[in-house]
Amino acid sequence: MKLIHTVSQKGDLCPVPGVAVNSEVDLQKRIIGGQNCADTERLYHVALYRNDDSDPQCGGSLISDQWVLTAAHCWEHGPGWVNTAILGIHPKSATEEIMTITDNPVVYIDKNGLQHDIMLLKLPKKTSIQQVKLPDCKSPLQNGDKVQLAGYAATKTGFFKRRKPTTSTPDLQCADFDVVDVQASAQDSEHWFTVQTPKKDVCYGDSGGGAVHNNRIYGVISFTFNRKRGCVAPAGIMDVCEYKDWIDKTITP
Repeated sequence: MKLIHTVSQKGDLCPVPGVAVNSEVDLQKRIIGGQNCADTERLYHVALYRNDDSDPQCGGSLISDQWVLTAAHCWEHGPGWVNTAILGIHPKSATEEIMTITDNPVVYIDKNGLQHDIMLLKLPKKTSIQQVKLPDCKSPLQNGDKVQLAGYAATKTGFFKRRKPTTSTPDLQCADFDVVDVQASAQDSEHWFTVQTPKKDVCYGDSGGGAVHNNRIYGVISFTFNRKRGCVAPAGIMDVCEYKDWIDKTITP
């Protein structure tokens, strides 16, 4: 499957049929204002690399013994591109499992043929690494709930809150964010909600990481409303409950 993207008005890259994106502007996100994740947290976090990049291009979450949930714009296609998933990347004492993704990604496509920014990657073999549970959609998120985001982070912004795309940390960063609008995507074809907390934000490198509430994954980091400046606008999170039936059908043998 060929994924096609463009820069959206939301401030990041989301799939839109018909317009290819240059990888040089494929800006992802990292956590700003977080702290080192505890060794018992985020054992299911997956780092996604493309070719020989030194830093992860995206995050993802292990939701079964052979499937990773992430954002669709994290996939790089075309001749010569290799997409690699590293499992067991946190904590540092864990044993890493490095797997090249050989199957085509599975991207959600709606009835109008539009690709949404949510994707499943099938690993070439099963793993015994701890998985994160899918959401309890009978108890959906409410405004004011907190979700935890995680990534390999630029831990602060520069002058005038400018984002610092080349600044990262070797330690997985975690931060709690407030859900501010569960109905934010009411006028959009995609299904997403927004989060925002003072002095915290997502930045370059963290797209695809999970938004976790009560130890379940309720969202996938997708975009920010301000790509140039951090901590001034909400972040958009794909709503996993809206895609859960598709996920269940895809990953169930």
